[in-house]
Amino acid sequence: RGRTSGEPTLAAVGQWTSVSVSLLAVPSLDTVGEPAPLGTPDVLPRSLAFYTAGGGTPRRPRRDGGTAPPPPPGGDTGGEGQPAPYLLCGMGDGKLRSFALLPPAGIAAVGPGPAAISGLGASKSVQLASQPLLLVPFTADGGEELVFVCCERPALVHSSAGKLIFSSVNLTSASQLAPFPTPSLPTCLAAIAGDALLLGTIASPARRVGSGSYRRPQVTTIPLGEQPRRIAHLEAQRALAVLTSSFSPDAAAAARLQQQRAAGPAAPPPPPPPAG
Repeated sequence: RGRTSGEPTLAAVGQWTSVSVSLLAVPSLDTVGEPAPLGTPDVLPRSLAFYTAGGGTPRRPRRDGGTAPPPPPGGDTGGEGQPAPYLLCGMGDGKLRSFALLPPAGIAAVGPGPAAISGLGASKSVQLASQPLLLVPFTADGGEELVFVCCERPALVHSSAGKLIFSSVNLTSASQLAPFPTPSLPTCLAAIAGDALLLGTIASPARRVGSGSYRRPQVTTIPLGEQPRRIAHLEAQRALAVLTSSFSPDAAAAARLQQQRAAGPAAPPPPPPPAG
């Protein structure tokens, strides 16, 4: 999924027979470097994603309320250092394996691509859940590239100073997630959580606050007691308007229902007279 001039230049594959991951050049499909073993044969790779730490940092706010332009290639990245490309591998036991993509000797890698990558480096592992992980790259508000980890304890993968950071998300579970951009909400996401379909956005957890501190995305749930039908953002009032609907019987039907409940169950019919 590494890209140069908009075209994919690198692919990653997980192999179940050898329980390993490999890099392939696109479109030739030549192997880049050596396959990386993943350990025990009873735990298989389930999801792969490329991620560049420091490669999609949100633009810094200006004093006039706007945003500063992105730094030139190879220039200042706001303290994030040089972009560090990784291959993320979600395992069947809930572990997330991360492999640094190695550049050729004497060349600084600036992104995942065959010309800038010589193979997979040593891996690190973190236990995020107990079930298989699904990795979904997406772009958050502010332009930062993130990876959403779908499992029974969802998480976000982001970075600071070229290092990976894992932040929890205030969702009980998430089995699937996909970008769902619309003209009014370009960074909209669609997620399956239990038996519900959720639509919304995720604010960048690496958005700068003060002198380099970070904040996590927060989700606030407000019980309505009625069925929500429409929602609108009132920007001038800094408010959300929610249209709801509810069902209630009319007064006459409610009175009859109350009488039936007060009378209790109907008496059984009398038995038929004996024959003959």
